[in-house]
Amino acid sequence: MTKLFSSYVPDPIGAALGMTGFYQFETNIGVSGLAKASGNRLYVLAVISAAPGTGQFREFVRQAKSAYHKIVFLEILTAEMEAILRRYGFRPGKKRDSMAWKRHAKGRRIV
Repeated sequence: MTKLFSSYVPDPIGAALGMTGFYQFETNIGVSGLAKASGNRLYVLAVISAAPGTGQFREFVRQAKSAYHKIVFLEILTAEMEAILRRYGFRPGKKRDSMAWKRHAKGRRIV
C-alpha cells in the first residue's frame, strides 16, 4: 500500500466468491473504490468521488501517477470516462474496455 490510500482492505464480496483479489480503498481526497496494487502497478476496477466535478478524481490520478509506474483502469463502460482518462494521458489498454498509463524510465509517459 502507498500513501495514496488511507484505507485498503480486502473486498468482502470478492473474497466470499473466491475471486478478484481487489481491495476496497479510500483516500484522504474523497475518492474511494476497488483496486489492486501489485508492486509498481495499480489496477482500478471502480472509483467514486465524494464530490464529483471538484477535481478529486484528477488529484487521485495525479497522486497515483506519482506512486505507480503503471496504472490500468479496467472496465471503462462510458464514453465520458474514456474521454476523461484520455485527457489525463491514458490510452486503450491490452484488455478489452481498459485504459492504461505507463511511466517511461525517465519519467515520461509511454503508451
